[in-house]
Amino acid sequence: GACKVFSMPSHEVVPDAPPDGQFASQLPVEVFNPLRRYVPLAAWLIVILTLLAIPAKIVGYGYLPPDDALRHAAKAVSGKPWSEILVLRSGFLMDPHPGWHAILGCVHRLSNWGTEGLVVFSIASLMLLFHLAVLPWLRRPEAWLAGLLICLVCVHVFADRLAEGRPFLFTISASLVVLLMWSRIHPRGPRLHEIAFTILLIAAVAWIHGSFYQMLMPVAAVFLSGRWRPAVWLG
Repeated sequence: GACKVFSMPSHEVVPDAPPDGQFASQLPVEVFNPLRRYVPLAAWLIVILTLLAIPAKIVGYGYLPPDDALRHAAKAVSGKPWSEILVLRSGFLMDPHPGWHAILGCVHRLSNWGTEGLVVFSIASLMLLFHLAVLPWLRRPEAWLAGLLICLVCVHVFADRLAEGRPFLFTISASLVVLLMWSRIHPRGPRLHEIAFTILLIAAVAWIHGSFYQMLMPVAAVFLSGRWRPAVWLG
């Protein structure tokens, strides 16, 4: 015959299971919500440490650029005129980078570093200056790292240019500052401190790198972007 099986009633209360995904969606909010305010600070710390690690890693390999950084260091250490450092034509009498040689000479006297130490200083300081010129203008610093990565992938020579330790990086940094500052003054006119800072920056470019005429490129960029009034003020 057929056998019937009867189940005994249970008095245990089993809670209703939450809908699928409800627990997973609530747990991160409850756990990580107090930490959300620290995310921007963490992003800044990661970016800054990364930018500090890049030149440290490069010079840690013992890298020395093959050209201008070496002669700049030799000029600062020896204090000799160019005619005693390089083979030059007779009409070349002027120092095109007096400010940079003055800075390297000051570092040499204060630290007693030799030519190799000054080259390492040139690589690290100019590369960091290039990055620090941009970061204060950005709300999201990780965007700068992303831009650098895209640039290095598309133009691999750019990495070599950043690590050459040449004062042209000061001109590039000044150009970026001028572009970022003057692109924000539209539609208002420039303030007095912005004009004064720009004049001092261009003067520093002329003294350190000697290529003040390259500062016309930010003027052209602001003008071509359609902001002709700031371009007129900047010109």
